[in-house]
Amino acid sequence: MRYLIGIDVSKFKHTASVIDNDGVVYVEPFDFNNDIIGFQLFLSTVSSFTNDDYIIGMEDTGHYGDNLQRFLLSKELKVAMLNPLATNHIRLAFGKAKNDKLDSVTIGSALAMPRLYRIIKDDHFSYHEIRELTRYRLHLTKSSNIYKNRLKKLIDITFPEFDSLFSTAYSNTYLKVLHDFQSAENIASTDIRTLRKALIVDRGRCVSITAEELKSAAKQSIGHSNFAMEIEIRQTVEM
Repeated sequence: MRYLIGIDVSKFKHTASVIDNDGVVYVEPFDFNNDIIGFQLFLSTVSSFTNDDYIIGMEDTGHYGDNLQRFLLSKELKVAMLNPLATNHIRLAFGKAKNDKLDSVTIGSALAMPRLYRIIKDDHFSYHEIRELTRYRLHLTKSSNIYKNRLKKLIDITFPEFDSLFSTAYSNTYLKVLHDFQSAENIASTDIRTLRKALIVDRGRCVSITAEELKSAAKQSIGHSNFAMEIEIRQTVEM
């Protein structure tokens, strides 16, 4: 006989129960907090079952169970992750709606079918971290594209000739000029010495465009700006 310990995970508290392969309930669903006291309560409640053939399982639905998983693995317990679609099919097969108290029993029932779960070990978190970093990179790329597109739109209004003056868009100098002056009108009214300082980049090297060329282009620009657009350009560059 194998004891099936199902845990329904949520943000502030989890619900667990213990059944066997035949569905006999040994521990009715009980709640425990998502903190060290709650984890210890869970261990003390199920400890008599973990000395025999057992498996602890929860749905792979998000990050709320991460700390619990790490805790259980640190105690060298056997932990499995279930596809939530599988447990949902079981729930629907029995005509049950989602219910926190009963879901731990449903999860336990799914543990009776090895094909529905995968055992996790410490390296589970290495893969998890890689996945999270990949997602974060995609998020940064998407956010960067959004900001670049917004910045391009603002430049097209405030200084449409600006991009043609620089060989490399979004270079340090390109962004510094935008941040410091924001518009053709501001550049046109700025003295040459200040513009020269803005065009000096790392280690004193200068870009191909001169302060005089930048100021001349700004004076002839068809662009226009207002206070709101200037604030948005400055803050977008800072992002």
